[in-house]
Amino acid sequence: MYNDKLGYDPASPQNIEAFALKLEDKTFRDVLLEKGNINESSVESYANRFRKGGLGNLLEEVYFGYKANSSKKQIFQRRE
Repeated sequence: MYNDKLGYDPASPQNIEAFALKLEDKTFRDVLLEKGNINESSVESYANRFRKGGLGNLLEEVYFGYKANSSKKQIFQRRE
């Protein structure tokens, strides 16, 4: 079911892919601006080249709207 807060349907692989494709040619700053989370410390935190996984965390937490973790469990649940 489509989630207005997230901006996509987390149970639809096609919808997740379409939402992800909107990332093409965007910068860290673009993603943060789009989601209304812009401040210099956020940009520096995610873009820090010494922070392993910064880009992945930015996409998970800010763009897709779920808390990043190291679990191998499937994040998106496919609906039947």
